[in-house]
Amino acid sequence: MLNSADVGVRKPDPEIYRELLRRLDCVGPEVVYIDDFAENLPPAAALGMTTIEFTDPRELRRTLAGLGVEVSP
Repeated sequence: MLNSADVGVRKPDPEIYRELLRRLDCVGPEVVYIDDFAENLPPAAALGMTTIEFTDPRELRRTLAGLGVEVSP
């Protein structure tokens, strides 16, 4: 879990997303970032992450399945 206190910045500061990628040892296109606040999505998208605004569990499952992510019903 990435805690803003550990990084010293909060979403939507782009630095927190860069730190997330560093800790995951991934590049942006390898990550799907999900958040329920739309304003937090553009900085993640700018780093190449696929972004999803969470609004409903069923919709999230459908969206993830459409990306090829295995999800439970």
